[in-house]
Amino acid sequence: MNSNHESDYSKRETKKANAWEMYRSSTTIEERVSAMIQIMETHYSRNPESIPYSLYASHWGYAQQFNFSKEEVNAFRKKFPLKGKPRIELSCTDWDSFGNRGYAYIREQIFQQYNLTKLPHF
Repeated sequence: MNSNHESDYSKRETKKANAWEMYRSSTTIEERVSAMIQIMETHYSRNPESIPYSLYASHWGYAQQFNFSKEEVNAFRKKFPLKGKPRIELSCTDWDSFGNRGYAYIREQIFQQYNLTKLPHF
């Protein structure tokens, strides 16, 4: 790993850790959504594709619906409504992971954990 990559990775992980701490200590939905945006930004910044920020955010919000409360996800998705069909697999952060066989085990785990028989509405 080159030093620039290590430095970028370290900065992203620090930002993400700080955002998670902000999320855990938040007392309002607005504060938690602000922290979610910061978490999303760390995932966005490591995706190699040139994806518009708001497009990535809208798909990230769909994918994270089982990682945050429904109220938080709805508030996030109000800021970034899903544009088109999902491109990020449930509970994932990689662009174009939706429907990718390499991520199928994650969807299977979510379906089992939440007793789902079909994908959530998007």
